[in-house]
Amino acid sequence: MPEDNLKVLGLIPARGGSKGIPDKNLMKVEGKELVRLAVEIGLSISELDYLICSTDSQRIADCAKDSGAFVPFIRPTELAQDDTPMLPVIEHAILEIERIFSCTLDCVVLLDPTAPMRTADDINDALKFFRKNKPDLLVSVHRGHHNPYFNMLEKKGDFFCLPKGAEENYGSRQVAPLVYQINTVVWIYSRNAIINERVRIPKSTLIYEFPESKSIDLDTPDDLMKINYFLKSNTPY
Repeated sequence: MPEDNLKVLGLIPARGGSKGIPDKNLMKVEGKELVRLAVEIGLSISELDYLICSTDSQRIADCAKDSGAFVPFIRPTELAQDDTPMLPVIEHAILEIERIFSCTLDCVVLLDPTAPMRTADDINDALKFFRKNKPDLLVSVHRGHHNPYFNMLEKKGDFFCLPKGAEENYGSRQVAPLVYQINTVVWIYSRNAIINERVRIPKSTLIYEFPESKSIDLDTPDDLMKINYFLKSNTPY
């Protein structure tokens, strides 16, 4: 990856269907749709060469366009199913932008609309860290309350046990290995990770930690209540 002059794609993935909250990406926080908030953050990041929204929904596409994002395509149906992984969605966006603009991208900044507590400074700081350390993936995290080494079980036959790899019995959460919970504040992938490695968490992965209050992923009505609580109470985060 070149050290300077990275060609950076800002990608807002916003599928129309959602089982947890219908029309989730068009839900409003403080009067603005989630996809609009993501676009506004993206537009304030000077290092993004392109900012696009990938969606299968014309309503979301219209909202993204109205907010200032480029919507060069309506995402193919086969890339907009409930069980569609994110990697082929990102790959599709990379190849389309490279075809349209006759360019070669270096990395993709993923701005999921379901993380409305992020700020432009958060993304800028993550990009600086990515540029300095050059991983194939920089993923946002926060400290996990649930630890697979201590208080999570999986089913094995008729009984339940600690997940594979966590067989050692730790007497308390405090002595169990520290784990981090992935969130959607920001993911930054190198082009190599998406086009060549094609794995969600490549070997060259680093984390960027955020406080939990910034890391709320809006997937359920309870998450929306949490977000509104932090915003209305002006709780520091």
